Amino acid sequence: MTTGRSANPDRSSGRRKGGGKWAHRSAARNGSVKRSLRASFGPWSRSESRFWVLSAFLVMIFGMAGSCRVDNESLMIVRPLSAIVLGFGLSSLTVEQIRAYRWLFVVAIVCVAVALAQLLPLPAQMIYAMSGHGVVAEIDRAIGNYGALHPISLTPTLTRNALWSMMGPLAVLVLGVQLSLVQQGRLLPLLILIGIASTALGVLQILGDPKGVFYTFQDTDNGLPVGLFANRNHQAVFLATMLPMLAVWLRTTEPTPRATQSAQSFGRPIGVAVLGASLLLIILLTGSRSGVVIALLACFGLPLVIYRPAPRGSRPSGRFSSLGNLGRVAPIALVVFTGLIVLAAVWGNRALSLDRLFTNNIGEDMRIQILPTVQSIIAEYWPMGSGLGSFIDVFRMHESADILMQKSMNNAHDDWLEALMTAGAPGAAILVFVTVLWLSRVALLIRTRCSSAPPYMVRLGFIIFLLYALASFTDYHVQDGSISCLIVVVAIWMNPAAPVRQGGAAESASSARASVA
Repeated sequence: MTTGRSANPDRSSGRRKGGGKWAHRSAARNGSVKRSLRASFGPWSRSESRFWVLSAFLVMIFGMAGSCRVDNESLMIVRPLSAIVLGFGLSSLTVEQIRAYRWLFVVAIVCVAVALAQLLPLPAQMIYAMSGHGVVAEIDRAIGNYGALHPISLTPTLTRNALWSMMGPLAVLVLGVQLSLVQQGRLLPLLILIGIASTALGVLQILGDPKGVFYTFQDTDNGLPVGLFANRNHQAVFLATMLPMLAVWLRTTEPTPRATQSAQSFGRPIGVAVLGASLLLIILLTGSRSGVVIALLACFGLPLVIYRPAPRGSRPSGRFSSLGNLGRVAPIALVVFTGLIVLAAVWGNRALSLDRLFTNNIGEDMRIQILPTVQSIIAEYWPMGSGLGSFIDVFRMHESADILMQKSMNNAHDDWLEALMTAGAPGAAILVFVTVLWLSRVALLIRTRCSSAPPYMVRLGFIIFLLYALASFTDYHVQDGSISCLIVVVAIWMNPAAPVRQGGAAESASSARASVA
């Protein structure tokens, strides 16, 4: 009696032969797959890891650092993660990258140096002799500590907090300069998604309980659509900067020929227009007067952002592309949308920002009332300043009885003046240097004409930086953790060193277009 196995030896041997061939082919296929995976994920782990780390860090910052208060519980998570991300970026930073963005690193190093200098213990006689620091000598005499070492800052604890708050922007800078032009452009869709999330959260806030769970900070403008921020002005100005972001994203993501013939080529502009109208509506509902003004300036600046000059020596063409027409129609469409939204908001009695803009007396604004006091403080503590982050305590020492109110002033509501007050002459030097640097980059952009690839991202960086510089005259945007990181991203965008470092204008053109697509 034979078994089934020995009854058909040829069949059994054939299986073994086939199985051997199949195993050999399978092993070869698995080997090729492993080699391809190593080829794909090997470079990804080296180049893309920094982009994804920076993207996740920006999402975390916007989700947890949208307030300027020093007692936010979220800082217990934000600060350690910022230190870890900063260390991760420093571990791979090269000298060539520092040279390419040397002016940004100069500003960053000087800011850190000013904070450290204000915390350095100095001899008592030197501190007592500084302008405005006589109160330190009076306190030392009262407590029997005359002659002890003191730092320049009148509030060392708050100055240390200001120093620690620089870790977030420094981490963004160190990682951002290591990205390629393609990866830097890919940050634009990420920021747009963050803006959409802040808009959606603002809608939930005005539809829900004014003190409900949709407000992520305890000290905030309850009942208003503040989104991911604690301050309505920060939300409004951030959404206003979304308008040029959307225009650049739409201008640079050209549809494929197949998509041009389909409805998708019309759906994207329509979607962007609807989103832009929603942003304007939320800005009106925030009650932010500065947000309305910055949004109007952003609308007027759209043609400058998406303008594409004709190549040198070329004749103007009589035919225009669909995106060219969109570039001409976009400002008109935004103005029409603005008019419709204003009419709807006024009719519905919900345009709080317009009501505050046209009905409130400017002289009654606390920003105007405290202005003489802030100016006197600047003069008293000049040239060394009172110390970074010291506005609250120093202002309480000098505020007069006629401006006393139930709610204390946590900031000067003017980043420019507060920098002069707390950082003194070094702060003024930094502001002058940054302004001159911005103007020089604008002049360089005007002189440089690139016909193959208009530097949309560079122009976008200039416009957003200008909008925040203007908005900082009426509020403290730069002191917000998420906004300060956004400004660093914008500064990297408008740095012309990156395209030159990566191989010229032609390469930067294709990279920039592919990055945003």
